[in-house]
Amino acid sequence: PIFDLKAAKPAIRSVMKATLSVSSICVLVSSWIITRGAGAFTTDVAVTQAIRSVLPFTALTLAAHASAVTLEGLLLVRRDMPFLCRAYALLAVLFLGANKLIVTHNLGLNAVWMVYVGFQWIRVAMFATRGLELTGVVKRRLARLAEQAKRTAKHTGVLGGEVVAKGGAWPV
Repeated sequence: PIFDLKAAKPAIRSVMKATLSVSSICVLVSSWIITRGAGAFTTDVAVTQAIRSVLPFTALTLAAHASAVTLEGLLLVRRDMPFLCRAYALLAVLFLGANKLIVTHNLGLNAVWMVYVGFQWIRVAMFATRGLELTGVVKRRLARLAEQAKRTAKHTGVLGGEVVAKGGAWPV
């Protein structure tokens, strides 16, 4: 049997809250280490300055990573391998392309960390959207939007045509 995301919603919500708590702690601890404790790892001033300069990016990356992994786990337990394979193929192309641009144009450490931030947050968005799609939330919202568009079209005198979305088309 396939894991029922809808039935597990209360547990998933609790796990996501815990994930956000862990992420917050990781961001706080790593930020403290970078700003106050970098000397424990290196005495090179240039290295500590470089590390401090990317602190916002490391914080944003760490803030998203645990959520991305948790959401990915939900898709794995659902055995949604075709989606995950397509998602990671796309991410690999984007990630490698972005890093190639960084190297080619000598964009530096900030650009590398911007790519990491994007990678994590794109994963969160993709996996969360997929989870919502699997639970029917996306389909219901699209149906509501189509109904609103239909009502708006009637009130504004715009009739004819259709609203097309994944899962069907609704006449307007």
